[in-house]
Amino acid sequence: MLTDDFKTTREFWNHALQTAPNQLAAVCLDKRLTYAEADALCQKLAAGLQAVTKTTRPSVAVCLPNSLEYYLVYWALVKIGGIIVPVNPWLKADSLMTIFDTVKPNALIVQNENDKEALAAVNGRTEFPVIAVENTPQLIPFQSLFEQGDAFTPVEIAPEDPSIIMHTSGTTSAPKGAVMRHCDLIFNVMTTITAQGFIPSDIHLLVNPMFHCTALYSSLPAAAAQCTPVIITAETQPEPLLKLIQAEKITTFLTVPTILQRIVTFPTLDDYDLSSLRVIGYAGSFMPVKTVRMLQAKFPQANLHNFFGLTETISATHVLDGKDSLERPDSIGKPLPFVRPLIVDENLKECAPGEVGELLFARKNVIQGYWGKPGKLEESLIDINGETFFRTGDLACNDSEGFAFIKGRKKDMIIVGGENVFAAEVEAAIMLLDSVKEAAVKGVPATGIRESLGELIKAYVVPEPGVKLTEADIRRHCFKTLPSYKIPHIVQFMDALPRNPAGKIQKNLLP
Repeated sequence: MLTDDFKTTREFWNHALQTAPNQLAAVCLDKRLTYAEADALCQKLAAGLQAVTKTTRPSVAVCLPNSLEYYLVYWALVKIGGIIVPVNPWLKADSLMTIFDTVKPNALIVQNENDKEALAAVNGRTEFPVIAVENTPQLIPFQSLFEQGDAFTPVEIAPEDPSIIMHTSGTTSAPKGAVMRHCDLIFNVMTTITAQGFIPSDIHLLVNPMFHCTALYSSLPAAAAQCTPVIITAETQPEPLLKLIQAEKITTFLTVPTILQRIVTFPTLDDYDLSSLRVIGYAGSFMPVKTVRMLQAKFPQANLHNFFGLTETISATHVLDGKDSLERPDSIGKPLPFVRPLIVDENLKECAPGEVGELLFARKNVIQGYWGKPGKLEESLIDINGETFFRTGDLACNDSEGFAFIKGRKKDMIIVGGENVFAAEVEAAIMLLDSVKEAAVKGVPATGIRESLGELIKAYVVPEPGVKLTEADIRRHCFKTLPSYKIPHIVQFMDALPRNPAGKIQKNLLP
């Protein structure tokens, strides 16, 4: 099946329903649904969402963990041309209020009364109903949505119609709602299948949070496009995940580095039959080289894929796979087809191989805008030689063969005595030490006799459990791979690094 034969994700779903109605579509805990069974539920749910919102094409904020309910809401909204607004359950009430004020959803779905931040954000609001999956007093039961009948009002969908409003996870600013249209999702599915090498016999593990891009932009629509099943789980610990991979004969496993780090160090990993795995993909944060090496040793039959993209890009932009993941484990790979990146210096001139600059993407690879914030995206656009590009704020470089390497954020560049030091480079060097679990680096003002340096390099290090490290150990190790001006001046040991709800390290909270 060619994705360019389809104009909306509803056509993906209808194609699967028509050609493979008895094919397994979704599994979650003890529930298993074929495409035909899932569609029957989606029809009822679509009618229920229209009835409870009194809107033909509702926008629905979803504050849920990974679940079958999430899957059904996603496809029910696709059926009626609605918009899903994924909400991170870990966000605080003030961030959620900002989202609700901007998006103005027609309904909110939560799990139960324990979703205190989401419920606090809607306290006193009467403009939209709140629905709970589990029995919660004074909230509309999710199950009641299936009792409205299955006669939903059909709606025409255009390729340019919005389907998802995905919010950014900035560490210092209010979330912005990136608008993904159906045509954007079609392009995303094309690049996903290419990047990950998905095939129609795959069985996908959906462990990435369903409020993130990978799940809703890629995993769900790509599975429908190829009539393949997704095995949905909210588990993040090794033992239940390994049991699930073995039991369901999972073939693709896209996740974040943290989960893979836990798995490769799990004491009884070798007790499980994981031979079905053929693709292991990771994205979202830095993957330590030592973890890549361990994955290569533990899963020799699997292709390792490091993939990269932003909330603002309509698909993954780079992928590193196959033998390249063995030779350049710290690279994000090469650009995917039809993706146009550009790395420029401070004068907006294209950087030579090995030269670090800001990573840009051509306008065609970027969302049309942020919901309710006209002109906001345009603040990050720039014209170069008659072509418009999106400024990511990421520092990167290409090697002589075109492989890209992320060096950190522009704001993370540290200037020591007039020399540029990229925090990501120092972090990568520290992480090569086996006794280090996590590390973050930032610049701090130089004082005293070192004031003339301007900034000092401060490293925040989390040792592996039971390991004792000293500042001298870190500095001695870094000296093996870094020039002297990039060696941390200060090392602070910590039990854990502060992270935002998306799992990204919040350097602004480091002391």
